[in-house]
Amino acid sequence: MLKYSKTIPCPSEKQIILDLRRTFPEEKECMTDEFLEKLKNILICYSIRNTSVGYCQGMNFIGGRLLLIMGSEEQTFWLFIIIMEKILPIIYYSELVGVVIETTIIENLISVYFPQLYQFLLDNNFNIPLRNFIHKWMVCLYTQTLSPEMIYTFFDFLFLDGRDTVIRNSLFIISFIHDKLISNNNIEFMYNQFNEGLLNIHDPRTMIYFFCEKKIRNCHSGYKKIPK
Repeated sequence: MLKYSKTIPCPSEKQIILDLRRTFPEEKECMTDEFLEKLKNILICYSIRNTSVGYCQGMNFIGGRLLLIMGSEEQTFWLFIIIMEKILPIIYYSELVGVVIETTIIENLISVYFPQLYQFLLDNNFNIPLRNFIHKWMVCLYTQTLSPEMIYTFFDFLFLDGRDTVIRNSLFIISFIHDKLISNNNIEFMYNQFNEGLLNIHDPRTMIYFFCEKKIRNCHSGYKKIPK
């Protein structure tokens, strides 16, 4: 595939190259020439393979985190394909239609599972839709929201349980930062909590407990209250 890609121009190559050094710049192993070259090859090859989707900003973080886990460029490429084409719906990154759908589902679920938070947002006259807070979660698949230890566990569940994991993980994060969110009505504080609330949490057992004990299933076919 890499040899094939050398003969076909990639419309997104310039953007991919720009995004490479924006991918986890605080992690030294992500800034080596070898890592950046591998990540570039993965993203370019995928954008050529799937021209209906191409490249979307956010994919660099998903590919980068997978590459850190696997090490192998080829293995990372095929895992990336499984996520993009087997687990996520084909419209997920196509003009971000799938992202909008997921964020809307999550917004509705928050109103059901976390009514106190939902009412808090209404009472404080936030004119920003709740889905705007969680857009980044969907585009980057939580790779910029969770610590490495937590994102590895998220990927485990994603490959095990599929697309429902995307929704279930949002409920896990909300349950974790809920009390902080309703303690401060500053919009910047809320954005920080949504984007960075779990970056300092490194024990994946909290996520494992939530996913295994709460047994949230069929997130896309109906809303069932979380068992206590």
